Amino acid sequence: HRYNEPCGRKGEDCKLREVFETGKPENCRHQHLRGDGSKVWVDILLSPLKDENGNVSHVIEAIRDVSDLVEMGEVLRESEENFRALAENANDGILIAAGEEGVNLYANKRAAEITGYSVTELQDIGLRQLVAPDQVKKVTDRYKRRLAGKNVPSQYGAKLVRKNKEIFSAELSSARSAWKGEHDSIILIRDITRRKLAEEAVRKSEAELLEKSRNLEEVNASLKVLLKQRENEKADLDERLL
Repeated sequence: HRYNEPCGRKGEDCKLREVFETGKPENCRHQHLRGDGSKVWVDILLSPLKDENGNVSHVIEAIRDVSDLVEMGEVLRESEENFRALAENANDGILIAAGEEGVNLYANKRAAEITGYSVTELQDIGLRQLVAPDQVKKVTDRYKRRLAGKNVPSQYGAKLVRKNKEIFSAELSSARSAWKGEHDSIILIRDITRRKLAEEAVRKSEAELLEKSRNLEEVNASLKVLLKQRENEKADLDERLL
């Protein structure tokens, strides 16, 4: 630490003094200074050596450079924080499912809003509880094949079930990933109930317009027949007058 006296006197958490006082092994993580002034993170294991009377006479310090480990941990922590910030503000529901049953390891706030479950409840259930009964096989089969690394559609429509048993239309987007060292599937849920209703309304309007168009065509055809008949009658009348 570049001190001219024991670091404990400078306010550092000094385990060395504790080992001398208690006679028990200790360990700690410190930031030390190299000869060039750069900082290095180290793990220290302190083991007491006792004399014939049982008193601690010496302490062995085993020091290991863990700078890369600390930096990696910091990068992972920042990545996880960024992911959570993104996920918690997403407009789509996000689930991270793992294992044969697709149990949810993570669920964001939007997923809870869409399904009606709380975030805690979502983390206790799997895909089977969220998928309509007639589509469980299709969704779980795709999940297992994706987890196995096989090529399956990344986006598809499905019927899901809310906590209140209401079935609704959803668009699922999935990708194989890893969460805390375990293979998993990231699943994005988009509630498309309104879109389906709008599409149905458009289809209904198109059908109505098509029916009206057919009626107009029939009316036009009738008018053409009438006009042709009038023309024939006029021609006949002209001929009689002459």
